[in-house]
Amino acid sequence: MAANSEISKRTQNEFSWNDLISKRIKAERVEFLCVPENCDSGFYRPDNFYLITKFYDYPTLSTRKAFSETFVKDYLNEIVKINLFFDRQKDINLLRDKDRLPLPEDWDKYQEKILNWMQASSDWIDLSPAYEIVKSYKEFFVAGLNHGDFVP
Repeated sequence: MAANSEISKRTQNEFSWNDLISKRIKAERVEFLCVPENCDSGFYRPDNFYLITKFYDYPTLSTRKAFSETFVKDYLNEIVKINLFFDRQKDINLLRDKDRLPLPEDWDKYQEKILNWMQASSDWIDLSPAYEIVKSYKEFFVAGLNHGDFVP
């Protein structure tokens, strides 16, 4: 259950993600990926969206422990397949997208984030060559999914 309105938005977005991606996984008969199954959802109070999902009782690829080189080698094929699956998903419309600006107009916000990341890492890496490439993406910019879609 979401503790406040901001987390409630993220939890609703997680519900829409689970719903959309699970349908696509079934439609494409994907066997190398699963997302939590939505069982129930609603509002306990106006700012408290709740979500109940099915628990999967088997190991996941993600963990809080650092990945070893052996782990990456063992699961590299699955990691590539998962990334290719998500790369094919061009028309993902989640709750978070409802009030967004058209993406080229949203570019300035993303460019500001990129510049902040560059500045934060400038003591140990020069990202300016990569940034020159990123700047050329403005005309066909499409926002992708990111971890922040599900956490405040």
